Order: sequence, then structure tokens, then C-alpha cells
Amino acid sequence: MNSEFKKLISHPKFIVTGLMVLSTVFVISLMFPKGGGHTYDLQTGAIWSDDDLYADKDYFIWKTANELDADQDVIRRDFKPVFRRVLEPTENADYWSGLIEANREELKSDAYDDMRQFVSELRKKEVLRKADLSFQGSEYQQIRLREDEDLTVLESGNYVTNDRIKLRMAPVLTVATEGTQLDRVTIALDRDASRIQLEKELDGVRNFKKQIRRGDLIVARGEIITDETLELLRAVSLDGAQGTRAQTLVFAGLLLLTCLILGTLVFYLYFHFVDVLKSTRKMGFLLGLIVLFSFLVFSIDAVDNLSSYLIPFCIVPIVVKSFFNDRLALFTHIVIILIASILSRLGYEFTFLQILAGIVAVLFIEDIRSWNKFFISILSIIGAYFIGYLGLSLIEYAKGQAIDWTVYRWLGISGILTLLAYPFIPLIAKLFGFVSIITLAELGDLNRPLLKRLGLEAPGTLQHSLQVANLSEAAAESIGANAMLLKVGALYHDIGKLHNPAIFVENQRGMNPHDNMTNFESARAIIDHVTEGVKMAVKASLPADIIDLIRTHHGTTRVEYFYRNQVNKFPDKEFDESLFRYPGPKPQSKEQSILMIADSLEAASKSLQNPSINDIDALVDKIVDYKISNNQFDESSLTFQELESCVNVFKSLLKNIYHVRIQYPEEVVRSNS
Repeated sequence: MNSEFKKLISHPKFIVTGLMVLSTVFVISLMFPKGGGHTYDLQTGAIWSDDDLYADKDYFIWKTANELDADQDVIRRDFKPVFRRVLEPTENADYWSGLIEANREELKSDAYDDMRQFVSELRKKEVLRKADLSFQGSEYQQIRLREDEDLTVLESGNYVTNDRIKLRMAPVLTVATEGTQLDRVTIALDRDASRIQLEKELDGVRNFKKQIRRGDLIVARGEIITDETLELLRAVSLDGAQGTRAQTLVFAGLLLLTCLILGTLVFYLYFHFVDVLKSTRKMGFLLGLIVLFSFLVFSIDAVDNLSSYLIPFCIVPIVVKSFFNDRLALFTHIVIILIASILSRLGYEFTFLQILAGIVAVLFIEDIRSWNKFFISILSIIGAYFIGYLGLSLIEYAKGQAIDWTVYRWLGISGILTLLAYPFIPLIAKLFGFVSIITLAELGDLNRPLLKRLGLEAPGTLQHSLQVANLSEAAAESIGANAMLLKVGALYHDIGKLHNPAIFVENQRGMNPHDNMTNFESARAIIDHVTEGVKMAVKASLPADIIDLIRTHHGTTRVEYFYRNQVNKFPDKEFDESLFRYPGPKPQSKEQSILMIADSLEAASKSLQNPSINDIDALVDKIVDYKISNNQFDESSLTFQELESCVNVFKSLLKNIYHVRIQYPEEVVRSNS
């Protein structure tokens, strides 16, 4: 194992994978709760069952950014602009009184009396420009007048605008012959002083709502938790002034836990899904899911009126199971929930419910091709959420804590959002080049263009492919590999034979083209079916996983028949042995390894004539031993234990195909004598 592990970690793709994992740890670390998260996870109405809690030092209940903005908006709304003295009110009144008297003969008596009355009021009021009431986009009713060092607040009844004076003095302004001073004011807006005063008041807004002094009682034993008490407890828990050392220790602890969780995932993949670990595409998908759901928890947890319960975590096992299998789906789900538990303010109830729902999702989501079955599975997930939370709530209720019924709303929303997994699967398949169950079901239709051509132009090859598909599917199911992918991949693994069908014995009817070819030419024609098959698959836009099955199903083995012919016919003549070898690469995944064995077994079994049980066992062992001796499984994730399981399945199926039965003895006819 040590040599294999060293070989793996030195592999260039694994180095990239390692960097991806480290990048994931870094991104998640940016979302760690400040100060280490909530120590007290209580609800309003619960009873404090611990001892009396006193503040061990000064704490602050900090305002949120929204609360601070709201307080500053109030300051701006209630702000009183600062004005400066320009003219005394009596001087202004004297001017208007003189203008009225100078034009008295031209004025009607009632107009004259009205203006005299207004002028007497002006002696006690300030006059300002209406435009000066607008400051920084707002119009104010109250203002402040600075005289010397004193600031006096003036209500709207203590001043008039020059527009109003023009309106009330209209009769005299109409008949006055000399120039009039229409823009006379007694006070004017001091913009610089107003700006400085506003900044001073905004700076004076406190960034905390309440200060808790050292030694103050926060909550007494048996006390019912109110909103205010809960806020005090959270202030103690989330205190930002805990000290750099404490925050560093908390950060280090969270970082260690994150590394442990992701390290566990890496080792699980190494022991069970090494092909995933070697694939940057597949690792990118899994790590991307972890980062995505971590960000959702981080974002939603920062909003006071939302809960992380609404996040549809069950999308993870549904989507992962669609592309891999249920074991990896559940393990990935648990990894995401553990990291979410670190980032969330919710307690163990959250972790318990999400893991429970993930298990239900893996068990009940069997066939996403059927919308009805998929919908029923979603209802099962919602039911697990509701029943699980009810059980947890009853336990907490017995301890004196109130049941938070709003959680049911969030869980219901989460269940409904899980339906998004259905449209997400084909989208993810397109983005990452994966093959979903839905896509495989479509590709497995024998009316697909390539398979239809195979049936018409190379019927023997199609029959061979169907048998290989059955063998491969059964073997894959026995070890938990992707049986659906393998079955469909087996149907397409020999499509390259369409390039020259008659070259292959299963399609020959009479004449054998190899009779007129050298061994080298025959070997090249046989080998070409792999490279041609890859070209045809790419042209037909088949998924990458199926193309890989086509490319690796012969690995780097030799075309043995023509190689041995060449050796036997020209024993003393040297030649390049690589001309008889397939280009590879060797199988990497379990599925590719199974297909290689099944393909060789199905072809070799055709040479058996009335085989016995021992004949079939010997054939299977011979084929497998040949692959092992030629190092074809050196890069494969298939273990020897899994290989043994596949071998047993192959033997059993081949015996059924060839109807191997016990030889019954001939009937002996007894003589009557």
C-alpha cells in the first residue's frame, strides 16, 4: 500500500487535486464564524437551567450594519441646518415699512392695512430663502441660528421665506416706482457649518445598543429567556473583544476540523474511488458542491430572519448518486453537513436532521427518470424532516424549551427546493461532462443512430456487444460499480468496427479478408477499431466516460492471434512487437477493467464446444490471469477482492449461457428374463 500511495501522490493529477483541496479549505476558512460561533443556542421562551450567569468582563451588544445605518438615517432626517445672521429683523421690517409709506397714495386702504400688519409681524421673525431650507437633498422644518457661539433652534413659525414676503407685499411691489430689494433676508444657510455639524452628529452615533458591565447579572437560574436576555447571551458568546489569542485559537480549531473532514473525504476516495481522486473534473465537482453549500450556509446565517434549515441539502446525495453511486453520495452529503455545522449557528438538531434526510434520500431515490417516483421520494424526505424535528422538539420541550414551529416552514421550503435536483442533473452533466441515468437510458436505446447502424452493418458485433453488456452489468452490480454506465458503454465499445465490419470474424460470411493480408496489416486493421471508435464517439457527442470505455477496453494488450502467427511463421525474423499492441491507455476505473475482462471472455467463450463447468472456470481464470500478468490492472481502482467477485459472476453467467448441466447416465434396459 505504501508504494501505491507514494506513486499516487507523485502523480501530476493528484498534485492538482491536492491544490484543489487546499483551495477549498482556504475558501471555507474565509467563512468561519467570527469569535468562534454561538455558545448559547437558545430560543425565546426557554428556561435558563444553568446557574446564575454574571458577566466576567465588560461586553457590548453591537448594532448590526443595518441598525447603524437606520440610526444614522434618523440623524439625517432630524438634522437642523445651521444659519448665520445677515440682517436684524427690525432693519428688514423698517425697509418694508418705508416702502409701504412711500407708496401709500397708490394703495387701497385694505391692502395698506394688511401689509402694515404683516410688517409688524416681520419685526419678530427671521426671513430666509426657501432654497436654503434644502440641505443635502432634504428639506427641513426646524433650523438652527448661530449667533456668536450660541445655537438657537427656530421652528417653522419663527421664520418666513422671501417667496412669502413677495406674495404678501405684491400690492406695493406693483405700484412702487423705485427699485425694490426683493431678495432681502435676515439669515442665510451656512453650508460649511451645517456639514461639519452633521458629520459631528453622525460620528456621535454609538455602534452598540447596550453595555454590560463586569459583574452584572445576565440571567438567573430558572429565568425565562426573553428577547433582551437572548441578545445579552449572544453578546457574551459573540463578543468581538475576546482578544487576538482567543480568536486565533478558535480559528485554528475550526481550520483543523475542516482539514480533518476534507482529509477523511480524500482517504475515503483513495480506498474506494481512486479514479475520482485522479480526475480533476470529478474532484472539482465534489469540492464545488462543498464550497457552494458552505457559501449558502454562510450567506443565509448572516440574515437574521432566515434559517439554514431552508437550504436543500438533499440535492447533494440525489445529484451525486445520479453520477456515481449511493455510497459516495451519502459520504459526500455527510461531509457537507459536518462543514455546514461548523459554519452554522444551529445546534446538533440541525446536523442530526440533515444526515437523517440524506440517508432517506439515498434509500428512496432510485429512479429519477420517473417523475412520479421522484416526487414520492421528495415527500419521503419532507416526512423524515417533519417527524425527526418533532421527536427532537418533544425532547427539548420536556426540558422546558418552547417548540419553534417556524422550523417546519423552513423544512417544508427545503423539501420543495429539493425538486430542483431534477433539472440540475442534466445541467451538471453538461457542465462537467458526466453521464446521468437519464442520459444513459436514452443512449441505451437500440434505435440510436450508431447502435442502429451496428445492427444493420455489423450484426455479429451488436450481438457480441449485447452479451458483453449483460456480463458487465452483472459484475458491476456485484461490487457496487456504475452498472448502468457499464451496460451502455459495452453497447458502444466496438462501434469502431463499423469502419470495416468484414475484418472481424463475427461479421464474416464466407470470405475472410485476412487471407490476403500480412499479419502486420491484419493487426493494424484490428487495432484501428479502437481509434476509429473513439473518433466516431466524439463525432456523435457521446459522454466522456463512454469514450474512455471505448479507448481502454483493450488496454495495451497484444493482438495475440496475428502476433503468434507472425512468430510461428517467421521465428528467426526480428520485428517491432509494438505493432501488435493496442495504443491504450490501460483501464483506470473499475468499470473500464470489468469491460476489458467481459469483452475478452465473451469473444473467447465462442471457441468452446460443449463446454463443461471446468472448461468455463478454466477459461475465465486464464483470461483474468493473462490480463494480470500483462499488468493491465496496474492503474485500475479495481481491488483483488472486487476482481474475485467479478470472476465468480462471470463464471456463473457463462455457465447459464452455455446451459452446462450434469451428464445423466444412459438408461439401462433390463431383461425380463
